[in-house]
Order: sequence, then C-alpha cells, then structure tokens
Amino acid sequence: MLSSLVEMLNDQSERWKTLDLHVTANFLSLFKGGASGVPSLERLRIRFLSLRNEINEFRVSFGLPSPQIVNIYGISFSSIGIDWRDVTRVKFDTLNAIECLVLFRQAPQLVNLCIGFLECEGFDSGEVVTASNLASWEVGFSDDPDAMLNQLVLPSLVNFEVRNFISFQSDRLAHLVSRSNCPLRRFSLTSQADGAGLDAIPLLRVTPLLEELVFSYADSHGVHELLDILSRTKLVSHLSQDPNTIFLPHLESLSFIGVRGDPPPWHLVPSLFPPTWHPADAQYRPLRMLEFRLFIDELEVIDYFDKGVLLQLREIQRRDFDLRICNKEDNADADIIRILYELHFGS
Repeated sequence: MLSSLVEMLNDQSERWKTLDLHVTANFLSLFKGGASGVPSLERLRIRFLSLRNEINEFRVSFGLPSPQIVNIYGISFSSIGIDWRDVTRVKFDTLNAIECLVLFRQAPQLVNLCIGFLECEGFDSGEVVTASNLASWEVGFSDDPDAMLNQLVLPSLVNFEVRNFISFQSDRLAHLVSRSNCPLRRFSLTSQADGAGLDAIPLLRVTPLLEELVFSYADSHGVHELLDILSRTKLVSHLSQDPNTIFLPHLESLSFIGVRGDPPPWHLVPSLFPPTWHPADAQYRPLRMLEFRLFIDELEVIDYFDKGVLLQLREIQRRDFDLRICNKEDNADADIIRILYELHFGS
C-alpha cells in the first residue's frame, strides 16, 4: 500500500516544494520522482533510519533536483544526487574533510553550514578552497583539524561555532580568520569536558569586529586570563594611538557556560564595566551582557562570593547591565547574585 502511495507522489514530483523523509532504505529508494523531474524542489530533508552499512542513496530518475536547503542525517555526501549550485543552507550529521571541501566547491552559494561531526583523521592538505559566501559555520571537529583549516579561505564568515575541540589551539583558527580577512562578529567554542584549557587569546586578537563571544566548559585559568585582559582594555577612547591595546573593542555579549576547575575570578568582573563616575568623553567597550551559567553543588554557593564583590555585582545589575551568574538547579537557572544578596543583606 505504501509503495502505491509513493508511486502516486512520484507522478506529481514536478510540484514538490519540500521533501521531508524519515524512512528506511526500502522506502528511500522508492522516491525517484516522475518523468517531469523535480524542478520546484526547494527543501530536501532526509533522516535515514537504518543501519549505516545499508545501501542508502537518494537519486531521482530524471534530471537533478536543485534545492536551496538540504538537511541530511545518516547518508553520505556522495549518495545525495542533487545539483548543489543553488544550495544556500546545509546540515549534515557527519562529513569527512574531503567531502566538506567538495561541498564548498560544488555549492558556491552556500551561506549557512552545520556539521555535527567533521572527520579529519588522515586528511592531507591540498589546494586552497575559498567559500566566498559562507557566513555561518557550526562544526564539531574530530582529531586535529589543522590540515583542513589550512586549506580554507572564508572571506564572508560572520558566525563561527566550534564544538568538540579536544586540543584547542586557537592560533590555528586565528590563521584561518586572518587569512580570510572575515568580518567575524560571533564566535562560540565548546571544549570537551576532558579537553585542553581555554587558550583563545591569539584568535581574539585578530577579531576586532567581534560582538558576541560564548565559551562552554572553559577552564578557570583561561577565564582568568581573558577577564584580566578585558578589564585592562575596557577604555577604548584612544585605541588608535596605541594599536597594541586594541582587544575586542566592539564586544557586547560574553557568556561562559560551565567553568572547569576553581571558581572564576569574581573580583575581576566589576572591572569589566565602566565606573559609576567617569569623564563624559571617555568611551568604554560596549559590553552590556555578561553571563556565567555554572554547575556547582548547592552547598558551595553560600561561600561563592566575597561580600564586597557581591555588593559590586549587585550595583552593576542596578545600573541596567545584564549581569547573570546562575547555577543549574532542578532544570532551572538559580540567580546566585540575588540569592546570596538576600541571604547576607535581606531583600
């Protein structure tokens, strides 16, 4: 019965706009379209629900579909029979480095790319590939991605999200950003729980346009180093006179989701913001949002802040800065600043 239904759908394939398949191998092979092809297909989403070693291909009988949005889970890149020239948004659960570079070559209009797991093992570098229109890249790397990163030029990259970085060496990403001369405005890094420490300073020194910065599971030493530099460079009035002091002059939002090791350096947090009284012509970094989302034992919270620092943090909140220091409790975020302030000083 289902086979007959698919045959009826194939007869209308020239009318397909979105093809969203959550199927097994037997049914995936039935979606071949009709004699008129699939000229109107705009979105292709396939979630393959069988074992990896099964034959799984998407091929139509006449012509090549030319969608703009492609979302693939469980099928290799080479098994997708489409024309990639008009594709602008792509999501793959898994790709290897060679397939990724082929994708960049075959999809010149690609703007948004999400790769859950990018396999880089054994990859040898070759010719440089330029993805001229790629503005957003979310990627989880395996192994060491150096050879892969050394082949790329991404001149339009605005949003870069890196996950599963086992040994984060930000100088490699810094080389990519510098080589690309891209207008990066948002950067997010998630380290593995047992990965190396936060060492983002080389990258951040070559991203002067950055407005939003997110770190997940950074180590406390790296957080201390970053906050120390930010506190010493918050005044941006005279940066042009001393280029060596330029460091994230446009940063508006900074988030830490989980911090490994010792508690973060809370005494540095107040120094990231302008003082209450300052000259009218003084220009400070436009930092408006600072967030720490922590995962600590409830009993540790009581001694988490010095009382003097707590008063400073509360004062910053009252000045309408978005300062959040929260702890995950029972699937909800508990406001540590508010809880401790009320505990020590009353409501």
